[in-house]
Amino acid sequence: MKKYKLYALFDTLSNGELRRLRRFLQSPYFTTREDVFAAFGYLAERRSAGRPMPDRELLFQHCYPGDAYDDQKARSLMSDLAELIEQFWLVEGQGRSGYEAQMALAGICRRRGLERQFQQTMSKAARYLERSPLRDPGHYEKLLAYQNEWLEYESATKRTAELHLQELTDTLDVSYLLSRLKYACTQLTHSAVYHREYRFGLLHSMLEEALPLGYLDIPAVAIYYNCYRFLSEGYSLPPFRRFRTLLLEHGPLFSLGEKKGLYLLAINYCIRQMNSGSMEFTREGWALYQQGLEQGVLLDGGRLSRFSFYNIAATGIRLGELEAVERFVGEYRHYLAEEYRELSVRFIRARLAFAREEFSETAEILREADFKDLVNNLIAKNLLIKAYYELERYELLEAQLESLRTFILRKDFSDYHRRNYLNVIRFIQRLITLAPYDEKGRKKLEQDIQDAEILTEREWLLEQVRRRP
Repeated sequence: MKKYKLYALFDTLSNGELRRLRRFLQSPYFTTREDVFAAFGYLAERRSAGRPMPDRELLFQHCYPGDAYDDQKARSLMSDLAELIEQFWLVEGQGRSGYEAQMALAGICRRRGLERQFQQTMSKAARYLERSPLRDPGHYEKLLAYQNEWLEYESATKRTAELHLQELTDTLDVSYLLSRLKYACTQLTHSAVYHREYRFGLLHSMLEEALPLGYLDIPAVAIYYNCYRFLSEGYSLPPFRRFRTLLLEHGPLFSLGEKKGLYLLAINYCIRQMNSGSMEFTREGWALYQQGLEQGVLLDGGRLSRFSFYNIAATGIRLGELEAVERFVGEYRHYLAEEYRELSVRFIRARLAFAREEFSETAEILREADFKDLVNNLIAKNLLIKAYYELERYELLEAQLESLRTFILRKDFSDYHRRNYLNVIRFIQRLITLAPYDEKGRKKLEQDIQDAEILTEREWLLEQVRRRP
């Protein structure tokens, strides 16, 4: 059945939202359409019974019993109910944001000339800002909106009084600097993955002007500035460590979403450095993961994504923290979505077995596994290849190398992953065909591995080359 917009919206509604939406639709202020309410009731009933959404003709028959089917009328009914669901979300959003609601009300009072009510509303907004523990970019945006609303009021009612322009422009400078640094960090991260060049406009000259003026004394600016530095300077450990220290110290000043974004920026940077062979950033990434788990920022709705689960375990394994990884798997496996739990744990068990040089067990775990995620499928195939190499099962190894090559060329991978694993295949094939005691060939292979631009298995391959007779 075609996926109608109405059903796509309906699928996202929680049971609590369904109850509130029912009350919303019962209000004659929003709609007096009995057919719309009948459509909602029918869909809600099917949802609670676990039945699939009906086709358009069946919905029409339920809402207009006895009428001949009219496709245009059915489409209009579904469209109207979809629009009401969107309107319900807008109303709920406005009702749940105390500060934004107060600011909207203050603007209405100002435009209507209700000075007393305006000042009372603005006092409530001011108390919200004062009591909020947050001092992240969102806070400065709210403060700027508050100061701008006062400026509009004073400009219209107190033409001879001094305006609070300096406070507003000071806040504007901080807010803009934070926004510019934040988006620059996103640009740099995107550029590193997709090799796209971005212009940074006035940012460099802004920083030259801003830093001597003490803006780094503002925690949010200092955190985003150090984030920008380590992302823009390539391999830059001091600003990264400064960033991590500041984030731990001033984490309570950031909303959960803002803090999570900062952790992900830093973690993704660590992963790129780890893939280039940096043990320093492997240790930094491990520390950052522990910090993020303790603060709960790596959980989303009480769940840990399978990708974070894999990356945390892989980082610990690379550092040799095998017991710590075992504890992590035992403690956090229950935070995984049930549909991914068994395969995710199996995948990490295979990596732990390989790290302990239990190659037969590694191969046994992976031989029949089919991991749903493309990248983890790549990693599993790569791990199985290494296990076969260590076991000297060369026929199985060559078959697996060809299987991996076919998999890479047929699937839609990033240029990074494609180049990396094609390099792995090429170097392993050269390794197994290297003649014993071919010192010249061995040195050439070792140098080519060291010179490869993208190669996540560099250390393992170099170890195998040096072990060759």
